[in-house]
Formats: sequence, C-alpha cells, structure tokens
Amino acid sequence: MAHPALRHVAAGLRKYAGVLVMDLRGHGRSSGSCTFGDREIFDVDAGVGEARRLGYQRVITMGWSMGGAAVLRHAGLSKNGT
Repeated sequence: MAHPALRHVAAGLRKYAGVLVMDLRGHGRSSGSCTFGDREIFDVDAGVGEARRLGYQRVITMGWSMGGAAVLRHAGLSKNGT
C-alpha cells in the first residue's frame, strides 16, 4: 500500500470497521502481471475469501481505477451476491 491517499482512506475506515488492503497482481508488492481487469477478479475473490477466513460475515469491496473495475466485475460475476 504505497499510495498515501489509500493509506489515509484505510485509516479513516478502520475507525468503523476491519480493513484489509491488498495489491492486485502486478501492482505494489504483488507478483504477477497486470491483466487490466481480466484476472484481477480472482485477486478480489482471494481477498474476500481471506476476510471470510478471518471471521468477517459481511464484506464490502472497494477499489479505484482498475481496482474499481475489478471489484465491480467480481460483484457482477458473483453467484451468491457476496
């Protein structure tokens, strides 16, 4: 999480809820290559799965730019609406 703006948003949200922040493939500390939204939905799905594993029952995904496209596409392809 290299971007100061993202750190600021995450810190603000942490006052009200648990926050997990991740880098999509090919960004930040993540390995792999960017697929411009094609396979990043699997990264989002892995993040949602980790939140569930940690015990979160309600999970909200957020993203900006390509991350926003990835979370919208993930939500649209989700079979159970989560």
